[in-house]
Amino acid sequence: LARWEVSDRAYGSMWRLVPEGAVQGRWAVYEVELHADVACSVPVNRSVAIGSGATVEATPNATADSDPATPWRGQREGAPPGADWPGRHSGNRSTVHAMGISWVGVATDDGATVRCVRLLQAVPWEETVDGLVVQVWNSTSWVDYVDQDYLFGQVDLRFEGLTNEVIRRGPMTWVRLPAVDRSQWRISQHNVIFESWALKEVRFYEAIDCRVEVAGTAIAQGEDPVASEHPARLAFDHELSTEWWSTCTTCVHGEAWVGIAPEKPFNVRCVSLFQTSRSPRGGGMAWWSTGMDLSKWNGHQWTSVATYDGLSRGAWEYRQLYAHAPAAIDAVSGLQRWTTLENALWRIVHRRPMSRRWAVASLGFYEDLDCHRRLDGTPIASGDVVDFAKAAGLDDDRADEWLSSCETCEEGQAWIGLSLSLPKGVRCVRFFQTARQLLGSSSVGVERFNGLTWEQLRLAQDLQPAHWEHIRLPATGVGAVDDGRPRWRVANTAAVRRTWRVAGLRLFGTSGCLDEVAGIEISAGHVPDRNTSLAFDDDAASFWESSCVGCSLEQAWLGLSLDPGAPPVRCVQLRQTRDIAHGAQSVAVQLDRGG
Repeated sequence: LARWEVSDRAYGSMWRLVPEGAVQGRWAVYEVELHADVACSVPVNRSVAIGSGATVEATPNATADSDPATPWRGQREGAPPGADWPGRHSGNRSTVHAMGISWVGVATDDGATVRCVRLLQAVPWEETVDGLVVQVWNSTSWVDYVDQDYLFGQVDLRFEGLTNEVIRRGPMTWVRLPAVDRSQWRISQHNVIFESWALKEVRFYEAIDCRVEVAGTAIAQGEDPVASEHPARLAFDHELSTEWWSTCTTCVHGEAWVGIAPEKPFNVRCVSLFQTSRSPRGGGMAWWSTGMDLSKWNGHQWTSVATYDGLSRGAWEYRQLYAHAPAAIDAVSGLQRWTTLENALWRIVHRRPMSRRWAVASLGFYEDLDCHRRLDGTPIASGDVVDFAKAAGLDDDRADEWLSSCETCEEGQAWIGLSLSLPKGVRCVRFFQTARQLLGSSSVGVERFNGLTWEQLRLAQDLQPAHWEHIRLPATGVGAVDDGRPRWRVANTAAVRRTWRVAGLRLFGTSGCLDEVAGIEISAGHVPDRNTSLAFDDDAASFWESSCVGCSLEQAWLGLSLDPGAPPVRCVQLRQTRDIAHGAQSVAVQLDRGG
């Protein structure tokens, strides 16, 4: 057996990589690098190759010669775990000696610290290891490296999953092995792809509303050291004119992946991507994926944290990660666990399958039941189309529209909403769907994020395109308040053949219809240019017109929101238009005390 003649070398001066599983053939390593930072950008100084053994044609120096064409190979085929190992030793080469079999390894300055390993193994699975541990010489023996980092906590260098079937099918590639959790993130495709997976853009964000983009080194399957015609950096250049193509051209599930390695660990709470709309190689075969996996490097191996479906091509997709708690198998990171707060996210969702995209021209969320006090926040959505971004749907300009990324949307696939900086209860939602044919939904749900999942609060049905809809919500969860305002309304209690039209509505505080009361005009919705205020003006020719067509029981209503403490209404005057098709044969006067 090999042994060290110089046993008093300082701790941290000699390092080795020890396999944690048997190798069927002879383990082949082309390059090994030790780095002092988690970004693998600060190499440890004065490296000298050392090791357990080598063949005549594949010496230990091959792992430190910066030549990816020359490998070091272990002496024995089918070597048991720990029999062959490469490493590094610090200091003068002449101070290190060996007896017995030859060896290969790494040398560093005395007292060096290691936070990341870069490893270039062979492609044939017979010559690779799936797991390894980094050990350090402690002056008397080899021990597994464990260190207390003042930023992250206790770190160790133990790695798994280095050679799965995906890597074995692809080209030889560098593997980055940081010692901390959440130090690398990537997405991988679900569908089998018969051409390269082609993405115009990929972005990772620290904020749930896709703000605060994270910068770092672009990484991808099979790209390093092999030069790629369309490298990973093109997926992060903020240019839709460039594309990243995976190196695999017939990609099985999860084989093609692209990601980012930043300078320090970070949380990912949102991912956006844009798959190209045209075949990258002109073959017309499938080049995009309808599903993807979001994975993190947990300090020891790649682990999946979320899966997503419903992805499109030729449009932006946005996917959120609502919570993350490190598992027992994860390494340290210095990052806290996090969740998404209750009532911080609100959205509307279509509840009917759609044959085309969903288009919303205007959407607002309000903290009061009268849709009067609008909430500010950051637009969020399942996806959008270039020039029809989510921000266009969160304003009052009906000329601008948000278009969903899905071209034929399954129920609930498309949504648009608002992210609030502080949680707040929404009590009213006001929106306007497009007038364009087949781009509106007849059924829309209003949902809030309740801290665990999306929860539907209201479902509005029989909706019409190009009409303003007002949906009132119950007081639910944190930040929701009842303002105590009494709200009086007149609702249809008989079906209306078409839209309901009201030319005049007056509410009075006395039974003799004296002392008219004033307040905020409210309604269930209206058609454009026939808003609620037209029922309360003095113009007999103007009228309010409901948003519903063929209105069912109490689907159409309008009224007034009064100040707290206002006296009760004792008399109501109602004037409908002359067109019987737009009239209700019976109505009810109803009171809501702000609940």
